[in-house]
Amino acid sequence: MKINTKKLSAALPRVAFSICLATSCAVAQPAGEKPNWLNTREVLNYPLTMESIDKWAGATRGMITYTKAHPEILAKIQLVNNEPAQKTVDDLVTLAKTKAGEYVAIVESNGIKFREYLLVSGAVITAKVAVDFGGNPGLINPANIAFLKTNRAKMDALFAEYESLAKGGGK
Repeated sequence: MKINTKKLSAALPRVAFSICLATSCAVAQPAGEKPNWLNTREVLNYPLTMESIDKWAGATRGMITYTKAHPEILAKIQLVNNEPAQKTVDDLVTLAKTKAGEYVAIVESNGIKFREYLLVSGAVITAKVAVDFGGNPGLINPANIAFLKTNRAKMDALFAEYESLAKGGGK
C-alpha cells in the first residue's frame, strides 16, 4: 500500500481541528443534551500543570510521529470517534483499549497514562477555546484559563510544532 503523504499531512491538522471543534461544542452544550466525557466535571476541573503539559506534549508528539508512519491507525481512532458519545472518561478509555489499543499503547509509551492524557487533552482544549474565543461559560476551571493565558507562548509553540510535525517537519 502506497502512503499518500500529502493527504496524510492534510489529515492530521484536520483531526486536531475536529477534536477542538468537538470539544468546543461539548463546552457550549445546551442543557437538554446528553452528557459526554468532554463536559464532565472531571475534565473541566482537571488542574493543568507544566508537568502534565510536558507529559501530554511528549505523548502528542509520539502519536503524530507514529501516525505519519502508520496511517492505518487513523481508521482505528475514527472508529472510536464514531461511537455514540461516551459519558465518562472511563467509558472512552475502555472503548479505546478495545478498538484502538495501539493508540493507547503509543500514548502510554510516552510516560503518561491514557486516562490522564484524555483529561489533559480535554482540559487544554476547553480552556484554549475559552481563551481564544473569550470568556468562560462558567464550566471551565478558571485556574486552567489563567494557566493558558500565562503560558500562551509555550502552548502556541506546541501547537505550531504539532502542525509542523504533521506536515513533515519537526524534530
